[in-house]
Amino acid sequence: MVARHDAGPAGRRVDRAALLALALALAPAAASGAAFADHPTAAVAIAEGSSAPGCEAGGRCLVPAIVSVAAGGEVTWTNGDSAMHAVATGAVGERDGELDSGMIAPGSSFSHVFGEAGARPYHCMIHPWMEGVVDVGPAGSGAQGPPHAPRREAALELEFGYPGRGAWDGGPGRPAGVAFGPNGTIVVVDGDGHRVRAFHPGGAPAFSFGSIGIGEGEFLLPTGIAADPSTGRIAVSDLAGGRVQVFGPGGGLELSLGPSRDGGAGVDFPGGVALDPASGRIAVADEDGGRVLVFGPRGGLEMEIGSPGGGEGELRGPSGVAFDPSTGRIAVADTYNGRVQVFGPGGEPELEIALDPGAWPARPSGVAFDPLSGRIAVADELNDRVMLFGPGGEPELEIGRPGDGGGEFHGPSGVAFDPLSGRMAVADADNYRVQVFGPGGGLEYSIGSGREGSLMRPGGVAFDPSSGRMAVADTGNHRVLVFGPRGGLEAEIGTGAGLALPSGVAFDPSYGRIAVSDTYNHRVLVFWPGGGLDLEFGRPGDGGGRFSAPSGVSWDAVSGRIAVADAGNDRVQVFSVPGVR
Repeated sequence: MVARHDAGPAGRRVDRAALLALALALAPAAASGAAFADHPTAAVAIAEGSSAPGCEAGGRCLVPAIVSVAAGGEVTWTNGDSAMHAVATGAVGERDGELDSGMIAPGSSFSHVFGEAGARPYHCMIHPWMEGVVDVGPAGSGAQGPPHAPRREAALELEFGYPGRGAWDGGPGRPAGVAFGPNGTIVVVDGDGHRVRAFHPGGAPAFSFGSIGIGEGEFLLPTGIAADPSTGRIAVSDLAGGRVQVFGPGGGLELSLGPSRDGGAGVDFPGGVALDPASGRIAVADEDGGRVLVFGPRGGLEMEIGSPGGGEGELRGPSGVAFDPSTGRIAVADTYNGRVQVFGPGGEPELEIALDPGAWPARPSGVAFDPLSGRIAVADELNDRVMLFGPGGEPELEIGRPGDGGGEFHGPSGVAFDPLSGRMAVADADNYRVQVFGPGGGLEYSIGSGREGSLMRPGGVAFDPSSGRMAVADTGNHRVLVFGPRGGLEAEIGTGAGLALPSGVAFDPSYGRIAVSDTYNHRVLVFWPGGGLDLEFGRPGDGGGRFSAPSGVSWDAVSGRIAVADAGNDRVQVFSVPGVR
């Protein structure tokens, strides 16, 4: 949900010291398991600064955004913000009568006991971009998920790490993500330990790097990891640090985009990022700094565009940024000035596109160049529309209006072009979907339509390298959705298997099977491409082959093994999986 007022960029400033304290405070609590029975109560922090839009990116309004309790369990909300808040269940902007806190003053708390099992989406009535989910399990539910006879067995090959020892003996600590590197190497991001650990295929420690902090090679709540099997480079997203760091095969830091200790090329609040396909340059919108930083392919700062203000070449809260692949020009969504500015390859101002206000002042959030025509597309999140302009800034087309129907938007946040066909994809954020339009502006299809294929708090996503299909862990709806290459819904998986908040998903590169980490049932399921269950392994516990809230899952294309981030047991387990019968 998008706020219908202008909070201004000052409301989005990140207090790095406060985040560091929060990271240290959360680390012990995050190490516990996650069964419903283990959560008779749950606590939600209404984050400082959440009364201004922007915290919804990364789920930083309500911490955590999703909590689980058994039926009869109590959830407590504590207001850590300086503004009043009011939480209620029901559709955004409405109350369904089950939960209605009334006004929660700064520093105050409100508690509610939930009865019947089921997911309860809720939001703040005053600041409706703040959304969360309370997932209520059956009374007395806990370690045992619904019974399902295994179709076939997966053999545990190895495990490494153990609670309480992972930070010291070479284990992965609390693994937040896992990926395969070159030659079967397994790399793990340790959220609690603020580091990355790498392991040989047999599970022996290979190397590690990182420690808590905001310096080079340090992490502050790292959450995601990716590895390039061909080069061995490792990219780590550093949530609270507000940056992405890229490391070489042995863990040596190659480049960092984001804050720095010297304050020169640091980014106060990194927003949009763009890559120039021709030169390899990287542009980062520094929202709080009122500027755009342009880095070379190896991360060296090449130039700084803009300064805070409303004049020519000045920026207020820039969010989206894009390169013109044919000319190297840079378009910037100058959010709080209600315009788009286009700069030349050397940073000189070339063009200003003032957006006509709609029902609300224009607030551009995303911007993109059409590589085929040079047109510029702008997502206007407050007026629920996308505007297209010619290369010289002349208005050409306006798409969308407020709503949840086809071709309508609710808080569009990002836009992108297909370089082959000229089709345009729009992230229709508050309708929980992506809509794809043809070059003439006609709607072609949508993913997560708000009806069939709608998503609630989607978690992991994976692509099938052979077919182009996409699987999405629809966490809040307890299922996995599979979409075709053109976005059509092909299969709904797991509704008959009793999934409970599935979080990770991966494709079998050989046969198109889909592995799902069934987090709150403490198991992994493997489905056929059409949705039929092939095999199931794991059950609650801490022994070999057992899980406690497994999160990430990865399928090795070379060996066919599956690596599972066994989060609640502070370890990774690797399984050999039977092939197709």
